[in-house]
Amino acid sequence: MLETKLIKEINKHLGIQCPPLHRNIEERTVTCKSGAGIYFSKSANQQGCEQEYCHEVWHWIHKDYAQYDDATYPKHADNSYKFGINLDWDFREGRAVAKSRELFALFNIPSNIENYPDYVEAEKFYNKNKELNMIKVNTIDKIAKVGLSQMDGKYDIGEHADPQAILLRSTKIHDMQFGKSLLAIARAGAGVNNIPIDKCTEQGIVVFNTPGANALAVAELIIAGLLLSSRKVVDGIAWAQTLKGDDVAAQVEKGKSAFVGPEIAGKKLGVIGLGAIGVLVANMATKLGMEVIGFDPNISVDSAQKLSHKVTRIASINEIYTACDYISLNVPANEKTKGMINNDVLASLKKGVRLLNFSRAELVDNKAILKATEDGTVSCYVTDFPTEPMLRNKNIIPIPHLGASTPESEDNCARMAVKQVMDYIEFGSIVNSVNLPACSLGKPAATRVCVIHKNDPDTVAQISKIFAEAKTNIDASSTKSRDAIAYTVIDAAEISDDIVKKVQGVSGVVSVRLIV
Repeated sequence: MLETKLIKEINKHLGIQCPPLHRNIEERTVTCKSGAGIYFSKSANQQGCEQEYCHEVWHWIHKDYAQYDDATYPKHADNSYKFGINLDWDFREGRAVAKSRELFALFNIPSNIENYPDYVEAEKFYNKNKELNMIKVNTIDKIAKVGLSQMDGKYDIGEHADPQAILLRSTKIHDMQFGKSLLAIARAGAGVNNIPIDKCTEQGIVVFNTPGANALAVAELIIAGLLLSSRKVVDGIAWAQTLKGDDVAAQVEKGKSAFVGPEIAGKKLGVIGLGAIGVLVANMATKLGMEVIGFDPNISVDSAQKLSHKVTRIASINEIYTACDYISLNVPANEKTKGMINNDVLASLKKGVRLLNFSRAELVDNKAILKATEDGTVSCYVTDFPTEPMLRNKNIIPIPHLGASTPESEDNCARMAVKQVMDYIEFGSIVNSVNLPACSLGKPAATRVCVIHKNDPDTVAQISKIFAEAKTNIDASSTKSRDAIAYTVIDAAEISDDIVKKVQGVSGVVSVRLIV
């Protein structure tokens, strides 16, 4: 028999004794949620030395395990498995067939596997279910290939009805209906006003962004905007392109005085928001000879350490409004910042100020800025978010949202977004989420449960009690909170379906996910 020969060869290779063949040697998927290994089965029972033997063979073959649904596995009428041999079902890497043939060759078993009908049927089952077990990812916008290439064979990138992850850039998805399988949304960029954050939090969907990945690209363009706002270069170029005749040089000398503008050295720049971009802008401006003051009541330790000692941090934003020749807005759009530059603020600005907005359109009241640029309150408004009325205003420089439009920036954002999604799906790690706290226990040694729940101490206590009542030791755990939401990760040697079900039933729990 094929089984007999294979067992003898394996025993010889491993130097171990096979248990009696009339007993079953099988690790049931219903028990361990895994399917990598060798099966010799005529029934669905297993115990004692047979299980130990099977485990030892497994570890010799490969340490990767895969998951599939035991209920749909091909079986005989008596509920026993429908084939006598299968070597290494590895859905995660897609190597089932190759690995099996490799082992057949190792044991000098005829390579014409097609002669074994049960194996062929099992192989068909693998091919059918491979797609079902892959992690489905939708890309709504164009995501750089260098980022997507990080996703290996277990990820299926395409257009799926119910994906586990969504990658996007600027497309607005507020009206999108999210499926039950969706675990994460990653924005390849910093701003997330195109994503319904509250809705995602309520549904247990982690939203990531990529702070700092495009910071240099945006900062460089802000510096360019700073110079353009001063020297009237855009107007000068547009005028020069209208000149005709053989005396263009003379016309240039005669007309250039209309485009005179001040130098920026020695002028005062106010930077509102000292995150990754704001710090770069402030530091660059000091090197151009500008006097720089910055405002950010929530500056991070990292940003504070990177900020040049030449930049003066102030406690009141009003000092920027009343004293600065140039102002750069570098804050996200939220309930506190939307419309922050309004009629009242514009009235308080230093006469002739130059304003730069490369953050979000919503920060500035469009009607108010149009009026301010027309009456001379603002000498020039440079924005990366133009509207139709702005195109006809000579004191507004409309840039077509080019802040992060560099190949380096797009690559950096894609790499970071993809990596964050992979780490969350595979390990439950959260880094750079805008709606959940940062939390990481590294790669799970055995089994891990990840719980998103309301920030209530009693919830964590109830979860711990469930493990205690199940007599399951917690090997490692971490609970982090952010405002009203919290995230708990627990590692244990084995976490049963019953534990997961009970955790799901705890009041305040939003979602529970088991990682094997």
